Amino acid sequence: MDIGFENKMFQMFDTGFLISPRGDRLTTDEIDILERFPDVSTVQITGLDQQGFEHFIGKYGKQLRVINFFKNKLVQDWSALGELTKLERISWFHNQRIEKLWDMSGNSFLELIDLSDFTRLKDLSGIEKAPALEWFRIGDSIWDKTVIKSLECFRGTEVRRLDFSGKDIEDKDMSFLAEMPRLEIFNFPANLFTTEQIAWIDGNYPQIIGTAIAPYVTYNYDGQKICVTGKRKPSFALEGNEKRLKKCVDNYTKLVEKYKGEPFPM
Repeated sequence: MDIGFENKMFQMFDTGFLISPRGDRLTTDEIDILERFPDVSTVQITGLDQQGFEHFIGKYGKQLRVINFFKNKLVQDWSALGELTKLERISWFHNQRIEKLWDMSGNSFLELIDLSDFTRLKDLSGIEKAPALEWFRIGDSIWDKTVIKSLECFRGTEVRRLDFSGKDIEDKDMSFLAEMPRLEIFNFPANLFTTEQIAWIDGNYPQIIGTAIAPYVTYNYDGQKICVTGKRKPSFALEGNEKRLKKCVDNYTKLVEKYKGEPFPM
């Protein structure tokens, strides 16, 4: 992983210019405070409905590089985002109506998309049209409910980091990884795939790292706790279970060697 990309990955969204409603939803007058700040390029905005979203994007979107949409759950059509030629990063927390991605072919500088707690967005088709995308995240921050159909749409993309923190992926075919030559980081819940599937990723794509691409992950609550990676695998305290942990590691290592060079599914 090159240092420039690593620095970019861990650069969090600047809060930027905050726009929030006095009531339940933003009015056009509240949005139009941006008229006084033509040089603002980073915005966090809350309380948009569909009409307010279209007003905000139509009037101010083209000056923005970074937009953090926070609790704009009533927006159902975000296709206007496709007109934002300067947009570099977008974060959106909580939406109850959006069901498909917008056309990203015109977002020439869009590098990062971060989507959290979308209740209806299951199909990620269209992500392959984003010409500059390097980092895509989707999942849950509060409710463990996000289910997507597949990651197949990432086949052939230049994405370098892919994060999924939701409940499930229906189609767990990982063969698309063969056509993601720039992928460096792939994060997912430790219990999303089987141990065999994780070992297959590890054995065939050693250049890809991830928190769960390993025999186990550790958690620190009252003391160090081990979670063995794989669907329906156990968790246990590290202290007193060293032999048990070694057995898990040895088994995982054997699986990695077993699946090297094997096509998916194994």
